[in-house]
Amino acid sequence: MLKNANMWTGITAALTAWVYIDIFLFYGMFFVTIPLTVVSAIIAIISSTKNKQTVLVFLNILFAIIAIISFIIIPW
Repeated sequence: MLKNANMWTGITAALTAWVYIDIFLFYGMFFVTIPLTVVSAIIAIISSTKNKQTVLVFLNILFAIIAIISFIIIPW
């Protein structure tokens, strides 16, 4: 399950995009999509470190930070 780091990075990127779509259009599912994105990013970070792909580690950290910051931006 953790062998394909590229797949998990793609899933995390798609979920991060879904967070933004959810915030600007749906206004209600972000309590599900933001934690799901962060969990997916954590899995991708673990998978990337096991495969020694440091670029993907930093990319997934960026995706997780974007998802967490979007949770802070929601009340504005």
